[in-house]
Amino acid sequence: MDRSQKIFAELSEDFTKLQTVDLETLPKLSWEDIKLAHDLDFISRLFDQDLAVLEVQHCYEVTQKDLISGINQKPLWKMPEDVLFQCRGTYMAALSALKNESSFFLGGGMHHAMRFAGRGFCLLNDIVIAARKLQLDHGIKRCLIIDVDAHKGDGTTQITQHDDSIFTLSLHMKNAWPIDGSLGPGPWDLPSDLDIEFGIGEESLYLEKLTAALAQVDIAGFGFAFIVLGADAWEHDELKSTQSLKLNSDQMLARDQLIESTLAQFKIKRTYVMGGGYGERAHEPYVNFLKSLLN
Repeated sequence: MDRSQKIFAELSEDFTKLQTVDLETLPKLSWEDIKLAHDLDFISRLFDQDLAVLEVQHCYEVTQKDLISGINQKPLWKMPEDVLFQCRGTYMAALSALKNESSFFLGGGMHHAMRFAGRGFCLLNDIVIAARKLQLDHGIKRCLIIDVDAHKGDGTTQITQHDDSIFTLSLHMKNAWPIDGSLGPGPWDLPSDLDIEFGIGEESLYLEKLTAALAQVDIAGFGFAFIVLGADAWEHDELKSTQSLKLNSDQMLARDQLIESTLAQFKIKRTYVMGGGYGERAHEPYVNFLKSLLN
């Protein structure tokens, strides 16, 4: 099972009324919708059978023969359709939050995808697509994106850099990919509206800095919030590039609960997406947080 399936399986043991969603009921997204975050040239390449393979190989650093977990050994050119399902899921979750105040999507959070290309295992930016769909079709004027993935949400920042209607707050590792200098100068260096960075050994400062950052942002001024709730900031994450930030389980839960309580205090409608999280135990921080909500 992948981490989403593990989360659902564990929650279902304690909360027996949980139900799955028929994928056929997900709202459709057109090319015009995808263009809310990505340029037409990139979209055209992505959904061209020959060119899509190159885009996927670049984004996921794989060859045609590699097996990518989760795509059931489909040809690489079919992967954009699977990623589009993730975008549709994020948007569906946002629509649910409009009705129910909050939602959690067991997927999404592809924050490295830039306007012109996918990168860092993120082929399309579901977060910006959903945010701008809410603005375009549902009267949301300003969106807040809180990104607590271990890596900087550089794609989201690049796409929204000139958009005052979307505010980006990113808490991430300092001097780590994609801002460790290994890529040279580029759009990944663009600042978020508010960046909070953590060096090695600064885990004890995390909650204090998160509290201060949330206080610095005018939460009440937003009509909707997306939270990229990366589990890769957890000390047991197995991805090599996340090892300079190691929050323990209590800190992870406190992080998530602090964001939730702050947004709930101001009655901000909100959707959580998963972002990064790697290894056999990557589901555990999400299970802990969701159990705290469902209880």
